[in-house]
Amino acid sequence: MTDYGADDNATSTSAILEIARILSQYCIENTIIYALWDQEEVGLIGSKNYASNGDNIVGVINLDMIKIKMMMLEFMLGI
Repeated sequence: MTDYGADDNATSTSAILEIARILSQYCIENTIIYALWDQEEVGLIGSKNYASNGDNIVGVINLDMIKIKMMMLEFMLGI
């Protein structure tokens, strides 16, 4: 893979959208906010700003560059 930007943004965004689609079918007591930020390499500007707004954040799942990580795992396992 030579274009990491496509993996960095596209795979993570599509995974979040699919998770939101699946979880929308369930009644969940707490509010789930699906938040996506771009170019966090330049200082976590979006996520730091969001985290400082006073919400009670109880969990975070970071799906950054999931395709390249799967490719690395497949390579290590010889798949």
